[in-house]
Parts: sequence; structure tokens; C-alpha cells
Amino acid sequence: NDDMKNLLDSTNIATVFLDVGLCVRRFTPKATDIIPLTQTDAGRPIQHFATNLIDVDLTIIAQQVLGDLHSREQEVSSKDDRSFNMRVRPYRTVANVIDGVVMTFEDITQLKQVEGALKKTNDAFYALSNLAPVAIFHADNNGEYSYVNDHWCRLVGMTQRQACGTGHFDGVAPDDRDQLRKAWFETCKKQLPFKHKYRLQEHNGDSVWV
Repeated sequence: NDDMKNLLDSTNIATVFLDVGLCVRRFTPKATDIIPLTQTDAGRPIQHFATNLIDVDLTIIAQQVLGDLHSREQEVSSKDDRSFNMRVRPYRTVANVIDGVVMTFEDITQLKQVEGALKKTNDAFYALSNLAPVAIFHADNNGEYSYVNDHWCRLVGMTQRQACGTGHFDGVAPDDRDQLRKAWFETCKKQLPFKHKYRLQEHNGDSVWV
């Protein structure tokens, strides 16, 4: 018990252990940031506590886990603008007996903030690239498109949906493909800037130098 207490006290993940009656068995210190628990609350039903989470009923989720013995995982938000990855799974004893549920809450607030900032940056890039009067595309080392801008679509006569997932060489004039392919793989291998003049093949059969 002493080893378990020290282990739980040292973890930075909010964890709550419930028995089969969904009463609090034990919890880590970080759990009190989400649920107002004190040491005297051991044995009380989890439904007695108003959590800091938004639109999350821990009692219902715990009942579902005990009912079908399937773990649950979802992102949840708190009233103080934090985000958590919540996992609820059955508590199994060493004898493989179900003896309650375990709830963990991993703070992913910083990750969500970074994702939000990255999305804003990406949105700005896509908006600017679609306004640019030049064809812009992104492709991997094998020449597979993952992004093309509006000007590229007008130039080649394809939609973004049609282009993405296709090869960069598919839209090139047949006479220029081998030379372009060789130059492309050579620059990717050496990690050099790619610069090459070739003809793009439009859907109507015409070609345009780029």
C-alpha cells in the first residue's frame, strides 16, 4: 500500500479508482483539479461530486464500462479552459476479476493550443497560396501530390480532389516524364532544391511549359 500510494502521488496524470458500486476507492493528487475530492471522500459515490468537466457524466460512462467491459476514450474540456484525454477502463485484479473502473485524465491543453496555432498558420498559408498567381503544389519524395493550389488546378484542368493522391509525373507531357522523373529523384536523394523546365499536359491534350 505504501508503494502504491507513493507511486500514485508521484504521477502527473489525474487518476481515480472506483469500486464496482462506483464509489471512490483512491485517487491521485492531480485528480482534485478535476473532481473536488479529499481524503475523507473515500467510499462516497462518484455521482455525489460536481466535476470541473463540461457535459461529461462520469457515472454514466463508468456504468457503461462496467456493463460491457469495453474501455472508453474521449477528449473532454474543463470549465477553466483545459483539455484532457479521458480514458475509462475496467479495473481488473491479479485474479482477472472485475473490481471497479479506473479513470485517467491526461492534460493535453498545451497540445491543443499548439494544434490550434498550427491550424491558423495552415489556414493562412492555404488562403495566400490560393490567391497567388503561380501554381503551387506539395509532393512527397515519390512525387505524390498532397496539395495543389487553385492556380495549379486551372493550369492543368483538374480539381484538388482529382490531383491529390496522383503522381506528379502523371500530368507531365509524355516526352518529358523520364527526364523529369530522373531529375526529381536525384534532387530528393541529395536533398537539393528542385529546378526543372517541362511541359504539363492539360486534359484537352494541350501542354504548357512551366
